[in-house]
Amino acid sequence: MYLLDLSNNSFTGSIPQCLGNTIGGLATLSMQNNNLSGSLPPDLFVNATILLLVDVSSNQLEGKLPKSLINCLSLELLSVESNRIKDEFPSWLGSLPSLNVLILRSNEFYGPVYHPNVSIGFQSLEVIDISQNNFNGTLPPFFFSNWRLMAMLNKEAGEYMMDAYFFVIVSIVRFFNVWCDVVFWNNAICFW
Repeated sequence: MYLLDLSNNSFTGSIPQCLGNTIGGLATLSMQNNNLSGSLPPDLFVNATILLLVDVSSNQLEGKLPKSLINCLSLELLSVESNRIKDEFPSWLGSLPSLNVLILRSNEFYGPVYHPNVSIGFQSLEVIDISQNNFNGTLPPFFFSNWRLMAMLNKEAGEYMMDAYFFVIVSIVRFFNVWCDVVFWNNAICFW
């Protein structure tokens, strides 16, 4: 199986741990817009080396992001929007070489986004939405300097930002090499 799309249903309960046994051949895992609860199993992504897209948005998932996501070396899009995930900013995802889109919007993430002793990473990032969480702290001027693809814009006057973000959400499959957004709304972040 290459694609598992369970989105826009009324599935309830937790994501079974045994899904991790079959995820190794998947490129797309989409479970958005259900009533899934509990936490993402910690070992869910251990064998998910070819996974390109993970979308578990608009559920009732709790807990922390599983560190096994670090095994998803081909991951290009991760969306956990509109859940109840309570965790610190996952700076460890910055080492994923292909991560283009990171949507953490409307959860219970907390604490600083920038840590002086942690590598910033995210060299392939084009879209990031961390709005409607509880982030705080400061972001120094050089914080975005590592995000090289965001600087490669060919749009005028910044008009790309809102249109592009909503297009990503509506047409999640068509995100490849198109958008460059940074969304930090409703957090307590100061810029130096």
